[in-house]
Amino acid sequence: MELEIFILLLALKMMEESMRCVEQLMSSPLQLGGFHTLSTRRVDMDSNMFTSSRIVMFALLAQLADLLPRESPRWWVMRRAARFKEDLTVQDDAKDDYYLTLLRMKRSTFIRLLDALRPYLERQVTRFRRPLHPAHILAYAIHRWASGDCHRHSSWGYGMGKTSGLRAMEDVTAALIVVFPNATTFGSADDRRRSMDWYAEKGFPNCWGCVDCTHIYIDKPPLRNGDHFCSGRTKRFSIVAQIVFDHELRILDLNVGYPGTVHDSRILRNSSMFRRAQAGSVFVDEARHPAISHVQGVSGGYLLGDAGYPALPWLVTPYGRWGRNCRRAAAFDARLKIVRVDSERGNGVLKGRFQNFHWPGKHGIATLPQQFRAVCILHNILIDMGEDVDRVFAMRDQGGGNVHYCPAAVAYRSGGANSDSAAAGRLRDALRDHVCSNENWYRDDAN
Repeated sequence: MELEIFILLLALKMMEESMRCVEQLMSSPLQLGGFHTLSTRRVDMDSNMFTSSRIVMFALLAQLADLLPRESPRWWVMRRAARFKEDLTVQDDAKDDYYLTLLRMKRSTFIRLLDALRPYLERQVTRFRRPLHPAHILAYAIHRWASGDCHRHSSWGYGMGKTSGLRAMEDVTAALIVVFPNATTFGSADDRRRSMDWYAEKGFPNCWGCVDCTHIYIDKPPLRNGDHFCSGRTKRFSIVAQIVFDHELRILDLNVGYPGTVHDSRILRNSSMFRRAQAGSVFVDEARHPAISHVQGVSGGYLLGDAGYPALPWLVTPYGRWGRNCRRAAAFDARLKIVRVDSERGNGVLKGRFQNFHWPGKHGIATLPQQFRAVCILHNILIDMGEDVDRVFAMRDQGGGNVHYCPAAVAYRSGGANSDSAAAGRLRDALRDHVCSNENWYRDDAN
């Protein structure tokens, strides 16, 4: 600040000297005659050169101190009105309504999120043009994810070009992944305790959450063989995401990026969660932990899945057609279907809040997985900050709509030589006996 003031005073002093020289030149009498005329012309040239150099020096100093206005846009550039940006400006008492409509969050939540991401969204001021404000960048990216509008329309609403909008999306995506690297994890022991207590009341002790897959519909990928992304069941191009939800609809694990033709079980077996679970580094708690329910046959944590997944020691699936002739198995499948609705509801809330991943659009295959991961991180942040899930705009398809189901004919048998299948069968049978041991549940399911 002191340097700018010094440069400003120096520039003003030089401007005064330049104006004084110009006045002297204008007030000096014109000399006629040979020698006097030549000397006068030489003095005039020297004075003009001195004045011109002072004026050029003043312009350079003024530009260095950022005193001159910046260059206006070219005449062929279309002017854009910042309509959405003006709606987010606080002008009345209905500020939260505007933010909930455009960004799916309150203004206080947006400010807290902006403070966390500001160091990664700020840009250095250059002489070409002023960079976009971090709040401007963050608001555009969230509005783009929430509304699902095309870049040309949404960037017009925020007074920026299409290229600036694409860069804003990339910057916000990278910032969310860097600042919140542990947002989509299984959480602490207290978080697991709350989940296990909730599922224990529903008849599934030691359960951590529910797993399911959902399709992110896209247009046909350019310069690629679209058959890899076009599912034979939906007849649409898509990318599959495997998500694990808890009872609060928080995302515990995420695996996204496989084409729409890949089956749920294959995505599971190629995920990091599968490798960690098979190695024994997850779904294992101490036996003395207060959240562990000592039920015979249920020793550790597990997840609930549908018939599209294989039966594993840490993944409970329904009996399917193998339990149709057993009344207890049918009651267990009915109870499992009711409790496992958390995954369906979680997909519905996630896509209802960020509808850019619900409607088909022109998504970049290279950037879509990272953007979806950033949206899942943002989904958990909004839940942790107390955003009401009921305020999410409902989708046309109730219950998620875009959830991938597998026919019951591909259900896995619990028996066999495979040790994992045998252990999974024992776990499922133990849970079946525990569920049916409750007289009220068994009567309701049997009727």
